[in-house]
Amino acid sequence: MKKHLLILLLLPAMLCGSAAFAQEKQSNATWEETVNFLQKYHFGMEWECASANARYCLINKIKIQTDRLELEEEDGYSGDVYKRTLYFKDLFSAWRFAASDVMVLQTIRDDILVYTNGKQRNSSSEISSKIKVRVVDRELFLRLLKAWQHLAWLATEKRRAAAEAAGDKF
Repeated sequence: MKKHLLILLLLPAMLCGSAAFAQEKQSNATWEETVNFLQKYHFGMEWECASANARYCLINKIKIQTDRLELEEEDGYSGDVYKRTLYFKDLFSAWRFAASDVMVLQTIRDDILVYTNGKQRNSSSEISSKIKVRVVDRELFLRLLKAWQHLAWLATEKRRAAAEAAGDKF
């Protein structure tokens, strides 16, 4: 009886401990292979707009390069053009948002740059560390989530290697 009670008490603690946001290695794919996969299947991703008038927003350009993601969108209400850049080297984690078809990509700091009509917006409420993306196809969602998580793991490993090469102990 004591053994069963101990198992019942320890099991939830062990499960909660494994649900942390830290990314772990998802596959053996290289940085380039992961980015190529994201480039190939970017058509299935619907990006959240930076505009306050999101229902009038139109994504004009999505560009996934080897080192960054660039989004250009237009606010159909005001005519403003927004450009956001997420540098993959700063990617920290990717996770599913509340059991939905939305995933969140998070960087290590609030540095997803937002430009309006060619001018950088400096308000802290307009510079973010997160971008949300919706993927309707459930199978594609799981594959893309795994790819983004793997890219976050690779970025973390690159940052760790750079810190060690610089002689940083912490």
